[in-house]
Amino acid sequence: MNFDVNLEFNSSASQLLHTLASADLAGVRCGKLKITNYTFQQTPNNVPLPSTTTLTATVNTAGLPEIVQKFAGSHFSAQLISHYHASNPAHFAHTVNLGKLPVKLNITGELTPLGEQKTALRYYGEIQVKIPFLGKNIENQLIKQLPKLLEQDANLIKQLLQK
Repeated sequence: MNFDVNLEFNSSASQLLHTLASADLAGVRCGKLKITNYTFQQTPNNVPLPSTTTLTATVNTAGLPEIVQKFAGSHFSAQLISHYHASNPAHFAHTVNLGKLPVKLNITGELTPLGEQKTALRYYGEIQVKIPFLGKNIENQLIKQLPKLLEQDANLIKQLLQK
């Protein structure tokens, strides 16, 4: 199932893209999700904008929906691989691997300057849940929650941009 969500930031596109690719944002996101066991890699390293980042985390399923626990057990490994491009328009692609879970999530982000210190960020992509008879219903529920989840994530990004 496809999705398309638009957000705005009081930031230049370049500053926003660098924040999106930062270890700081990865750490804040993991903290918000109460994930303590994670690694973050940037390739190439020590450049103004890494072309690829990889966040790998162990996710505890306690407190998650029962269906997640059924497929994943007590925990699962999750990986977010992101490719960043500073071209015009600046953009990125996230591939999310949720280990044992029968879910496929691909996200593309496009940054459009709206002025010197204002940028639109458009997230679009696809969620697939491969569970017979239930998959489409779960996809619909996820799509309905996605704007709120991305807005919460945007608030984390905005806090980092203010530092």
